Order: sequence, then structure tokens, then C-alpha cells
Amino acid sequence: MSFNGAGQADLIGTPGLHVEAKRVERLEVYKSLDQAERSVTNRNCPETPVVISRRNNTKTGDSIVILRLDGFLTYYLAWLKSMGLPHI
Repeated sequence: MSFNGAGQADLIGTPGLHVEAKRVERLEVYKSLDQAERSVTNRNCPETPVVISRRNNTKTGDSIVILRLDGFLTYYLAWLKSMGLPHI
């Protein structure tokens, strides 16, 4: 994974995901997610828009990931299937 410039995903090397990275003390969740979704729409790419955020002086592994429920369910159901677990 690496970071990218303006106009594209902030984090590249994450196939299937369009990552908007935010390092702020107060995250505007919907505004940030809207930004990622607009970028996906403007670039006409099939990636799932997500926001990854952390506060200053917080470990990278403690970051939070935000995506719409429909996007989450796509990945969760695929994971259930890959584990051979029952799914709806």
C-alpha cells in the first residue's frame, strides 16, 4: 500500500477499495464518506468507497474504517462464504 496524490484514492494498493484517509481530531463522517463516494463516481470506478481515520498521536492500527452498510455486507458475506460459514 502507498499514498497517492489529489484526485485519486489516498491509499493505493488496496484492490476493490477507494480509500479516503483522514488524520483529524474531529472527523466529519458523512462529509468524508461523501468525498470518497464522489471520487468513485467521478472516476467511474467499481471500487467500494471507504474512509480510514485516526486522531493525532494514535497508532495506525487503532484507526477506524467507515463504509456504508451495503459495502460492508458485500465484504462480510464474501468472508462468510470463504470460511464455509452459513450466510443469508
